[in-house]
Amino acid sequence: MERLEPEIDKDELVSSFLGRLKRYRGLRIPENISREENLNRIAPYLKRSGMLAELPDNVIIDALKLYLDSVSRGISRGRGCLSVLAACILIASRRQSNPMTLKYIAKSMHTDASRIWRTEGAIMKNMKTSNISARPMDFVERYADVLNVDNDVRNEAISVIQKVSGEMKIMRKAPSTIAISAIYLASERLSKHLVQRYIVKKTGITEVTLIRTYKEMANYLSMSINDT
Repeated sequence: MERLEPEIDKDELVSSFLGRLKRYRGLRIPENISREENLNRIAPYLKRSGMLAELPDNVIIDALKLYLDSVSRGISRGRGCLSVLAACILIASRRQSNPMTLKYIAKSMHTDASRIWRTEGAIMKNMKTSNISARPMDFVERYADVLNVDNDVRNEAISVIQKVSGEMKIMRKAPSTIAISAIYLASERLSKHLVQRYIVKKTGITEVTLIRTYKEMANYLSMSINDT
């Protein structure tokens, strides 16, 4: 039997969105689309994903502006509003210096990561704007907060990333993977040990990826790190 989703008060959620948009000075919503209709369409997805409570206001505002503009340009045709919304959140999080991973957004919104990635490309091309690539450094603060590490570990993680930035084998990995591994390596170097399973649970990285990446970093930096 198919599991029924809880009923969502779409009107209330849409009103909240519109309220936030109207409070944002200088916002120009395209006149050739229905704001209520389009926001009403995406409301259930944001509500169900739980991302509404997590995203900062500036990311939400930017994502919704970008979504409405993308829909007005016809980008949602053949792609679906969910993929467009997810891609807009991804782009907005980077533009507002609060990057989220493609994998996390895809998992939260229950959609295919490759579809989000293709839609992101279409939006950026339509905007005639160069893509904003997330850097490992951009993820340090986010995951440092998630793992509840102190400033010494944060600063050491940034230093590690700066030192390994010349190693292409490492830098080809996902920015979030590099940031998480750097934080773990920094904690080991400062004897403020983090448990690998704790990191895996909190960040979603696999234990194999964490071990492989931090050891590659340690070898590159000629550090001696004891296995946990």
